[in-house]
Amino acid sequence: MPGTEAPLVSVVVTTHNFERFVDAAVDAVLAQTFSDFELILVDDGSTDGTRKRIRDHIDPRIRIVDVEGRGAPAAANAGLKRARGKYLALWDGDDLWKPQALERHVEALERDPRLAFTFSWCGLIDEDGREMGGGFRRWRGVITVGQMLEDFVVGTNSAVLFRHASVAAAGGFDERLSHCYDMDLCLRLAAVPGSARAIEEELTHYRRHRVQMSRDWRAIQADWERMVSVLRVLAPSDLGPVEVRARSNMQRYFAFLVYESGAPREGLRLLLTSLKSEPGAFFRDARNFEILFACLVRMALPSALVDPLEGAAVRLLRGRRGRAGGTLGE
Repeated sequence: MPGTEAPLVSVVVTTHNFERFVDAAVDAVLAQTFSDFELILVDDGSTDGTRKRIRDHIDPRIRIVDVEGRGAPAAANAGLKRARGKYLALWDGDDLWKPQALERHVEALERDPRLAFTFSWCGLIDEDGREMGGGFRRWRGVITVGQMLEDFVVGTNSAVLFRHASVAAAGGFDERLSHCYDMDLCLRLAAVPGSARAIEEELTHYRRHRVQMSRDWRAIQADWERMVSVLRVLAPSDLGPVEVRARSNMQRYFAFLVYESGAPREGLRLLLTSLKSEPGAFFRDARNFEILFACLVRMALPSALVDPLEGAAVRLLRGRRGRAGGTLGE
């Protein structure tokens, strides 16, 4: 493709041992109603059949980049260096887009040159691609860096389309942050007022599965602290009023992750930390009580009873929330 006219969008998909999911991810990009894109597939040292599956896809818009296990942010930067589009999508090889996703993002960014990125609403799918209902909190309109730190409603980098020039000016992804590199970039870009806006439509599916990197809560915590230290310098006036509440919300998220991993007592300990840091906010947010209840039930009852009860409770909560969105702990 070198020497040809640059596409409007560069889609960078990073993969690592996603043999089971990568075909669906690539197909979701190729099925977009907006077709002026290049697809850069960056494989980060996969040891399963991911590389073979990537090479089985024949399309002139596809380019393949191999990096040898350098980690997710380095793989993302490797794709960024090869991207030629005005706009940049970065997403994981286990997530999915709806067919109109790129079209909606491009329309919004073309309409407002002040925007550094847009992000869509995001639903959840399971390992087999079935919709689980619910999803991340659904934001409307422009969002500030403080609002985004307090509650990271973007949810996943797969829901974002960046302005390439803005990402380049920000220096790309911080490779010291193995887990929060995408969140960090969104926050640094959002430090410029009016630079981030939600697309009020569910265009992304975030896949929940057992081997996700995002379940390592201690590593996420270390990344988050490093990221906040940068924001204290970059946007001190925005950070000050929300840091305590943001920290409280992160403790709830960590409690959710350890609950999912089968450690409800540790989840309760983290919830107590959240309560102590910001009691008022804790009692105003129903998500805290949902994860509290889940941890207590998991501790009190055998798994044979808990699993069906949990499934019914989650379905009820998701139905109650409807388009208001949000998942247990998130």
